Amino acid sequence: MKTRVCYEIIGPLAFLSHLEIMRLWQRASLRAGLPIAWSNGFNPRPKISLGPARNVGVEGHREYLDMEFREEIAGDDVKERLNAILPEGIRVLSLRTLPPGTKMLEAVINEAHYQITFGGGAPPDLKEKIASFLAAEHCPYLRESPKGKKELDLRSFVLAIDAGESGFALAVRAGQGGSLRVAELLTVLGYWDIIEDIKIERTGLFVSEGTERTAP
Repeated sequence: MKTRVCYEIIGPLAFLSHLEIMRLWQRASLRAGLPIAWSNGFNPRPKISLGPARNVGVEGHREYLDMEFREEIAGDDVKERLNAILPEGIRVLSLRTLPPGTKMLEAVINEAHYQITFGGGAPPDLKEKIASFLAAEHCPYLRESPKGKKELDLRSFVLAIDAGESGFALAVRAGQGGSLRVAELLTVLGYWDIIEDIKIERTGLFVSEGTERTAP
């Protein structure tokens, strides 16, 4: 039995890495006494898979993970047992049973939405900078990581930006083809020097096909 879990992660827990979040869910499933299924091999692990990784420090309001159980169990029971032992800052919002053959989260999620809020209100030049970015055909950016350097076109990932009084809403391409990091966009917009005063929230993950957008 496979179940898709929608959850929220906010506050200090948003600074956990993707691997640490995986370990948190593995331990929570065991502490909650759930009949979680295990992988085979020399290093068996609970069958839990997460959706696309969040960047460290980014709060997530509708994140997803899949759990596989050895036996049938009511969704309300799973939700209640997990929320009873999860630490403050992370909670299960909803669950649904998956039909056989359902694709993994990372294979279907292809759009992510964010809300970016400036501590002192939106800078006076924000709308102008956003308009300039959207008007450009390309926006090259050199991403550095332990694996080396890679040039990306940040403009190709951005679907929409909607500026407001306190910041802006952002929709980007996501999934197996990769995505931008919001901090990279803020850097090219010229706000790296105040990034510590900017709150970044991932408000949703979606499956987008043409003009239709649904939750995974």
